[in-house]
Amino acid sequence: MLIGPVAVGKSTIGPALAGLLGIPFVDLDDVAADHYAEVGQGIDQLIEQSKAHGFIEAHRWWQPGRVQAVRRVLETPEASVIAFGAGHSHFEDEQWFDEVSTLLADAFVVFLLPEDDVDASVTLLRQR
Repeated sequence: MLIGPVAVGKSTIGPALAGLLGIPFVDLDDVAADHYAEVGQGIDQLIEQSKAHGFIEAHRWWQPGRVQAVRRVLETPEASVIAFGAGHSHFEDEQWFDEVSTLLADAFVVFLLPEDDVDASVTLLRQR
């Protein structure tokens, strides 16, 4: 499981790591849309929420959809390297954070940053 901020390299490192391990690579951003829709929070609804209430409130509203995507991807019994899009590892409400934490309890999670130094990472990510 690769987790990290936007543009840190999850989608670049993931396929290389999966190849070395001989297992599939799954980018949650590429497969999540159908799972959002399963709970009535598809991309179209997110756009509507964002227009009506702003991005921050829409992102908060969308938490159940993001959790559903995490659930469904982790249901796959086959071992794989999974890249979590940045939004799939960030939850404002404790209820959703706790659920995803529980889902990840048995996973090997790697938190990626672009630099060893956190301050340097923040500077680089802001530049991107």
